[in-house]
Amino acid sequence: MNKFTFSVAGLAFLALAASSAQAAIIDDFSTGVYSGSINTGSLKSFQAGTMVGGDRHTHLEVQSSTGLSIQIDAVAGILALSSQAQVDGFACLTYGVAAPSSAPVADDMNLDLSAPDQFVINVLSYDLDTEFKIELYSSTTGNTSSVTKTLTGQNTSSLTQVVFNYSEFTGINFGDIDRVLVKIDPLGEGDLVITSVEAVPEPATMALLAGAAALARRKRVKKA
Repeated sequence: MNKFTFSVAGLAFLALAASSAQAAIIDDFSTGVYSGSINTGSLKSFQAGTMVGGDRHTHLEVQSSTGLSIQIDAVAGILALSSQAQVDGFACLTYGVAAPSSAPVADDMNLDLSAPDQFVINVLSYDLDTEFKIELYSSTTGNTSSVTKTLTGQNTSSLTQVVFNYSEFTGINFGDIDRVLVKIDPLGEGDLVITSVEAVPEPATMALLAGAAALARRKRVKKA
């Protein structure tokens, strides 16, 4: 690798590190191992770990079924959801609530997410249309706001990002988030894998390039 290439790579790394410092991991499923499967009714549980708020409330529900199941697994850095044929069900992941799992009550996370400006759900694979919802609650405004996105088509080979811009939510103080809910609703039978839910600055790529260019310009000015 020549010197110029090495310098550009180094500047890109610095810019990326600066951008990443403003990102917040809601859940990367590296902790809070869980597996649940139902064919009727609902299943609720808490998992402790390094996710925001220190725990994850998992709510799995079947709305209609012919006896088959919907299953969720959170293990080894991924969350896998499988909805079998003729099953209408969904999964909700909630951060910022306290026990008991049967009727969780609001916690007070005081989570400061003011630096990023969008939420991203990183989907590793999916085989049918899936609806995603993010719902936020902020105690300082007393408001709850939600945004729903639908991922259509089929993708089993590359990472797909479902993006929720802060501007799409109303009445929320992003400097004081007390509850985050993520709903995953396969629109029919299907399987999907999620690697993380994050709050990130946007656009990360532009920030990287702008930071690298600015540093390069300063070096040229000093040499001149």
